[in-house]
Amino acid sequence: MKKLISIFLLSTLSPNLYSQNKPVEKVKPIITVDLNFITGGFNQSIKQINFAPAYYNHLNEGISELTCNNRKMSGFNLELGYFFDSKHTWGIGSGIMYSSKQFDLAINNFHIEYQSMDNNNDVFRQVLTSNGVLSEKVKVTNLSVPFLLKYQKNFFPKLGFNLDAGFLLTINNTSKYDANASFDYEAIYQYVTNNNNTVAVFDPNPTPSSNDLLITKDKFDASQIDGFHTQGMNVGLNVTHYNSGSIKFKPRALGWIIQPSLSYKINENISLLAGFFIMKQSFKNNEANNNYQITNKVGEYNTMLNAITQTTNFSYGMNIGLRYFFQTNKDVSKDEVIVE
Repeated sequence: MKKLISIFLLSTLSPNLYSQNKPVEKVKPIITVDLNFITGGFNQSIKQINFAPAYYNHLNEGISELTCNNRKMSGFNLELGYFFDSKHTWGIGSGIMYSSKQFDLAINNFHIEYQSMDNNNDVFRQVLTSNGVLSEKVKVTNLSVPFLLKYQKNFFPKLGFNLDAGFLLTINNTSKYDANASFDYEAIYQYVTNNNNTVAVFDPNPTPSSNDLLITKDKFDASQIDGFHTQGMNVGLNVTHYNSGSIKFKPRALGWIIQPSLSYKINENISLLAGFFIMKQSFKNNEANNNYQITNKVGEYNTMLNAITQTTNFSYGMNIGLRYFFQTNKDVSKDEVIVE
């Protein structure tokens, strides 16, 4: 009986004695650094001003809407991650994201007639017509700070799944453009005589009067029209504008990004990431207003970007990158709890 009691007491006290000597175990967080490169395309929705109202007493207008073609984008993001739960599945992250978008901004047709005044202070009817497509090559650079919820899960010893999703705070958005635009500046003068005084007036009829002076390419050649220009008239044929510059768009609201990927474990500290992304951002142009004119006087040109009041970009594509683990957190006691 004494032997049985001794065995019972020993078996009861042994776990308590072991637990007093066992080190206290605590879960450690994992800190990661991700570097991802992205490439793809984007859909662009734009809101623009109406060109015609800025031209006084306009008539016979035929102006197509702005179009965006040949869209492509690329960039990278550098993020710091912090995985805090016991299995290091959930975390948060932030860092910096850079993206570059390129596209061709174009107006296929531009024609408008309106009341104007030449350098001699004579009123006349300006006839403004584009020669072919008006185009600008645009490059938009965007710098944003992401605020992300991060998820990671290993399904096999070396293969896992990752998901980053969250908001984007834009800190800089700059659009650079190179324009190639050509116009014909023609004129219609109507003269009236009052009290032996002949003055120029605006002819508002869609079809000019037969008595009007038409300084157009149907009536005069280029050298003759240049001669009228030297006399102070705002006329010229095939006047080409090669302009470049930049403007800044302001963010309308927080953007968002979703970026799922597969991971392949190269070693204890480095994993290869490959997947895709979708991203949405919206911007406004504080410089756009209803007084915008793409051109008025010969030699004058204003970028078509200033005709855009708002733009929304939905980007998509592939991403590839690396994840570096600062702490591998090997399970010393083999019980899925990390010893500090």
